[in-house]
Amino acid sequence: MLQDARQAVSAAELVKQGNIEQQEALGQTLSSVNGMLSDIYETVSVVKMIAGGANTCVKSNDVVSDAMSSLSAISQENAASSETTGASVQELSATVSSLADSAVI
Repeated sequence: MLQDARQAVSAAELVKQGNIEQQEALGQTLSSVNGMLSDIYETVSVVKMIAGGANTCVKSNDVVSDAMSSLSAISQENAASSETTGASVQELSATVSSLADSAVI
């Protein structure tokens, strides 16, 4: 019976050691899971930051597009004004030439 008791105590020690090893493994697993959760939270934060940057780029693109449209409209107005000025200069030149011709005669 003493031999059986010793074997039972030995078996209990093995079970106890197995439980300790399982607890250590669970602790390491829990630590790993917590590390992964931290990484996930950091990734989500960075993705939110990137999304905010993308929104800023879209808004900036809209501002630049509006500015380009305005510059294009101004350029068209300047071209029209240049044509009008050119026509006026031609008329003035014709008038001056006519006056010069009249003065010579």
